[in-house]
Formats: sequence, C-alpha cells, structure tokens
Amino acid sequence: MPGGAPKGNTNASKGKVFEGAVRAYMAKEREAAREVVAAMFDKAREGDVQAANWIRDTADGKPKQQVEHSGDTDSPFVVVLKAATDLQSKLRG
Repeated sequence: MPGGAPKGNTNASKGKVFEGAVRAYMAKEREAAREVVAAMFDKAREGDVQAANWIRDTADGKPKQQVEHSGDTDSPFVVVLKAATDLQSKLRG
C-alpha cells in the first residue's frame, strides 16, 4: 500500500499561496530581497532576538519541539476530562 495522500488530494497545496507570492516577488525583486535580509542581519547584530530567530528559522528551518517524559514508563498516560466525569456522575444518579 503506497503512502501519502490519496490521488487528487490537493490539501498540501492549499497552504502554499503566501509562499508562492513571496517567491514570485523575490524572483522579480532580488535587490529588495537582499535588502530585507541585510536589514534582518543588522537588527540581529544590534541584539534583536526576533531577527536572529528569523535568520535561524529561514536558514535552518524551525527547531523541533522537544517533549520529555518522566515517570513510570510502564503505565499509560491517562487524561480524564472533569466535565465528562461530572456528566457520568449525573447520569448514574
């Protein structure tokens, strides 16, 4: 069984409108794109953390979120919704 979306599924292309517009602009306005990048480097050098993060994320991609689990690895993690527990109590009388 092949992986991926079913034939004809266009969900992956729906989120690319903005990216396509940026790429089209950058292709026409290379000097403007260079100026934006230079401005971000200047801001990062001045200590702007958001600019530094933008440079990192653009160059390397956004870092993956790390999740750490602690506790008993043999016991499943259980989430109990209080509203559901209250409803069960009311239904049982």
